[in-house]
Amino acid sequence: MKMILIFSIAALGGGFILAHNPCAAGNYFSTNNNNVAAHSGISQNTNAIHSVFADTARLATVKLKVAGIDCSGCTSFIHKTLSATEGIISDEVKYPGNIAIVKYDPAKISYKRIVSIINKLGYKAEMAR
Repeated sequence: MKMILIFSIAALGGGFILAHNPCAAGNYFSTNNNNVAAHSGISQNTNAIHSVFADTARLATVKLKVAGIDCSGCTSFIHKTLSATEGIISDEVKYPGNIAIVKYDPAKISYKRIVSIINKLGYKAEMAR
């Protein structure tokens, strides 16, 4: 009887574990959809390659407080979207702490656009104090 029960639980994937999706990133990753732009409704080149030779004199850095980050999956979801966005040189999304530090080229993308991208993913970004 124990062997049948263990096999049943394993075959069902643990049941309650698979049914729990506490955040938008959990829903995103559970769909196996690798197209961030299609999922988030953001038009962008997901194959963008950022130049490592960017003129550092004209780069800007913004530190954002991001409400709604529930897990490391959320940070990966935000990072994947930001890193595929033209004009963003680097980003670091932290959980716990719910902070995003984004280095970007203001000639290619604005601070408001970065906030908008994060907000369209289902989070609430604002300037960290």
